[in-house]
Amino acid sequence: MSSDPHHTRPHAAVGAPPSLPPAGDGLAALVDALAATGVPALATLDGAGRIRPVPATVTGNWSGHPHDAPLVGDRLAGEVTAVALAVTRPAPAAVAVGRDGRVVWRPVADTSAAVTACVLATDMARRALGAPTPPPPVPCVDLVDLAWLDRCLAAVCAAPCGSPPTWRVLSALHPLAAGRSVTASALRRRRARFAAEVDWEAVRRLVADGSLAWRSPAPAVAAWLDEGAFSRWVLADLPDPDEARHDLCALLDRADADRVARVLGCAP
Repeated sequence: MSSDPHHTRPHAAVGAPPSLPPAGDGLAALVDALAATGVPALATLDGAGRIRPVPATVTGNWSGHPHDAPLVGDRLAGEVTAVALAVTRPAPAAVAVGRDGRVVWRPVADTSAAVTACVLATDMARRALGAPTPPPPVPCVDLVDLAWLDRCLAAVCAAPCGSPPTWRVLSALHPLAAGRSVTASALRRRRARFAAEVDWEAVRRLVADGSLAWRSPAPAVAAWLDEGAFSRWVLADLPDPDEARHDLCALLDRADADRVARVLGCAP
């Protein structure tokens, strides 16, 4: 992966393996062929319809997740008119994206994980082509909520069975609590202020310039992503919000579960 988000790298042309369709068959045939391989794979298409598979020397260490794809952080050369990739995580899927805006999806199974794989892979392909991605799926305040729920669930799981952490501990885990215990009402006000003042682009820029430490993506990749792709990248590492809230509240006593609901705006 290039550390320069504006780096341009034309992929080397190699002989097309038998699994790839002949030139001219288009994006649908290419993505079908990649989906059938069952392994992480990457190929580009040029204006003449020539398929250029990316060799194993480039893809050999790829885990199969879209966020590890060899094209992350790169800008594909102008001669590339489309890019296709097959991923195996979080589920097997293949996508192809053209500079003209065409997108072909092939989730291997009809599951939410396969759809997520297609969405994330499409984001990476669009950014490699220098194209924008769709806007964030949820407001940025959802990131704060999910980060808090994730921390709280980890704390509950680490506590002795039947003795969940107190509100004093749980509230201090909130990203807007600065490590101090605060009331549910105070957290709710801070959450509302954050929702009104901060968007995904602001957070992306903070991660990109190193002002905000985040486990993933790295600053150089955050600079390469746009707002929409960044939001989906970050959210992919966090639990489902409804499931996380339900699981956490089921493990807390009634009073603390009610406090969590109030902070999240689920209760008056």
